[in-house]
Amino acid sequence: MSISLSPKVRPIVFAIAVAVVACLLGWGALAETSDKKFIAPHGYEMPFGPSPFAPSNATTVSGQLISQKDFISAVRCLKCHASTHEEWSESAHATPFANPSIRPTSII
Repeated sequence: MSISLSPKVRPIVFAIAVAVVACLLGWGALAETSDKKFIAPHGYEMPFGPSPFAPSNATTVSGQLISQKDFISAVRCLKCHASTHEEWSESAHATPFANPSIRPTSII
């Protein structure tokens, strides 16, 4: 199924699409420049500076870490991605909360 727009309507639809994208990009820029300060949990090391996610560009809306209880279970991924789940389950990424020798700053 294809939608055909008249030549008069196309520039309007394009302008609206550009405006929406500009708003979304602007919203992202505002979120990045917020004054939210990260509060490190006891014992949390920050070897890459003040960002809890460095050297990654990742972030959260609150600027804080995501609680373990907020992550979905890996069993949910297993249903559709069995081979990937098997590889992952044998990696250090599978048990970051259970293995104290792995620091959260080293998990990607």
